[in-house]
Amino acid sequence: VVFFALRETLEVPDYRALRLLDLFAAYRQILRDRYFAVHLVVGTGTYIVLFSILGGIAPVMMDVLGQTPVQFGWQFAAVLSANLIGASLVGKGIKYLGMRGVAALSVVIMALGAGLFAYFVATGQIFAISLLPSAFFALIGFGLINPVLIAGALTNFKSMAGRAGALFGLISLTVGAGAMFLLGALDDGTARPMAAALGFGGGLAALAYLFLMRPLGLSGEASKS
Repeated sequence: VVFFALRETLEVPDYRALRLLDLFAAYRQILRDRYFAVHLVVGTGTYIVLFSILGGIAPVMMDVLGQTPVQFGWQFAAVLSANLIGASLVGKGIKYLGMRGVAALSVVIMALGAGLFAYFVATGQIFAISLLPSAFFALIGFGLINPVLIAGALTNFKSMAGRAGALFGLISLTVGAGAMFLLGALDDGTARPMAAALGFGGGLAALAYLFLMRPLGLSGEASKS
C-alpha cells in the first residue's frame, strides 16, 4: 500500500539517497552532529525504561505476584495508557513550558517513576499498588519526552529529516530491544532484573539530560562537533 499509494513529497525525487554508500555517508554526518547525539543518548535511556516495562511487567505481575492473565491484561492496558496521556499533553506543555521545560519535567517524572519502582523492589514492597503506579508515572514521562527528543535530534537535518529520524528510531529501538532480551536472560523469578533495568534507564536519561542536554539547550542552531 505504501509503495503504490504514498506519493513522494519531494518535487524532485533524490534516488541517490537510496544508494547504500550515500546512505551510510549521511548516517556518519548525522551521528557527528552534537545535537543529534545528545538527544539520542537521552533517548536510549528513555527507551530502556519503555522496553523494561514492556518486557518485564508481565513476569513480575503474573509470576511474582500471581495475577491471572485477565487481571494482568487490564493492568497492562492501564499502565500503557500513560504513554498516550503523556503524548497528548506535549502540545499544551510546550505552549506553557517550552521544549526545555517539557524535557525537564518529563525527565523528572520518568526518573521518579523508575526510581520508585526500584526502591519498592529493593525494600521488599512488591505489591501491585506500589509497582503499577510507579511504572505508570515512568511511561507518562516517556510519552512527554519522546516527541521532544525526536524534534530536537532533527534540528539540523531539515534536508534529510527522514534519514535522521530513521536512524534515531533504529538505534533507540535496538537499545530498547536489547534491554528486553537482557531481562529475559537475567530472569530469576523476582522483580529485581526489571527494577535494575528501570533504575539504569531512568538514571541514564536523567544524567544525560542534566550534563548533556541542559547545557546544550533546546533551541537555536546547534553547534557541530
